[in-house]
Amino acid sequence: MDVVGRGGRWMRESIDAVPATTLPWTNPWKCTLAGILIRRPASPLLDAGPLGILDRFGALHLDGTQVGFDGEPHEWDRVTGVRTCSAIELLTNDALEREVDRIRHLLPPVPGRKKLMMYVAEHLTLVLYTALDQSEAALHREIVAEVRYRGPVPGARRVARPGLFAAALLSLRPDANEALIGEATRREIPVASR
Repeated sequence: MDVVGRGGRWMRESIDAVPATTLPWTNPWKCTLAGILIRRPASPLLDAGPLGILDRFGALHLDGTQVGFDGEPHEWDRVTGVRTCSAIELLTNDALEREVDRIRHLLPPVPGRKKLMMYVAEHLTLVLYTALDQSEAALHREIVAEVRYRGPVPGARRVARPGLFAAALLSLRPDANEALIGEATRREIPVASR
């Protein structure tokens, strides 16, 4: 039985339709959960007003000057290291539960909040199942799990980790994962498995 079904095929086609990343960078590359969901026919997000808030729990940003997850890009000049792990380590039901809790705390208490949250949670589940519906080799491919960078205070070190959507995207779109690692390598930033 096809666990993902028609919705998963739609999700995969929508993610695959995002233009490929290219090195050297000619334009910034960004893929967001809101950008994917708004393409869905009859999406309630078409009338949801500003969707930028969704970028805080579903985005991957790459270009020649910045890299970031979930609406928090960081200057490449501040990045000190990149860590990878197998996709299957990041794509878990626990990650989905953490992401849904994060959504609950990020969405402001406005009319329609519960409906929007349920819609986004349902589609994050679909993203997870779509990513898990890959070959065994794809699930064990190393993807970016952490971007380490210098904080604003001298000596402070920070770590950015992809949320569920960004991790699934890195797994489903090896070109984005390779571009992120490729830019780090080009800048002589250490890349290692965690």
